[in-house]
Amino acid sequence: MKYCSINMKYMINGDGLRVVLWLSDLKSYVNDFLFDDSVRKELFSLLKNDLCSGLTLVGGEPFSLENSNYVAELFLEVKEKFPSKTIWCYTKYNWEELIKYYSINNKFSVILDSLDVLIGGDFSFNSSFVSNYVGGSSHCIIDVKKSLAKKQEIFYIFDYDHTLGTF
Repeated sequence: MKYCSINMKYMINGDGLRVVLWLSDLKSYVNDFLFDDSVRKELFSLLKNDLCSGLTLVGGEPFSLENSNYVAELFLEVKEKFPSKTIWCYTKYNWEELIKYYSINNKFSVILDSLDVLIGGDFSFNSSFVSNYVGGSSHCIIDVKKSLAKKQEIFYIFDYDHTLGTF
């Protein structure tokens, strides 16, 4: 798996201060790096911070056949070491596309079972569209745990009112 960046600077990729892992797609970029044990240690070191609410994967495609093995392994390890941290993931796929493969692709089921929130749908930037955590009107924010339990897409409900600055 290749990545472009790992940081804990922003609060725009999920609830709270999050470790954000920017995956690279499989094309060759000058600024992509191999996700190895040293990067895994850096990621876990950032997740240990009490101010960190969890991990978000963005960029690239976590559900690609080339990435899904690594992502599934990483998510299992994060859930084991940091059970109170949430995992958010951005993907170009919508819920219906992913759920088709849930029962037939073990890695997809591991990823979905580990996720708390999925931001799904093809990215299409729309500057007049403003919403928390999404880049355009084609994105849906899905509560994965509730969706899997009810066997239907359930949208994520925000706990925090960003417009008022209160819970």
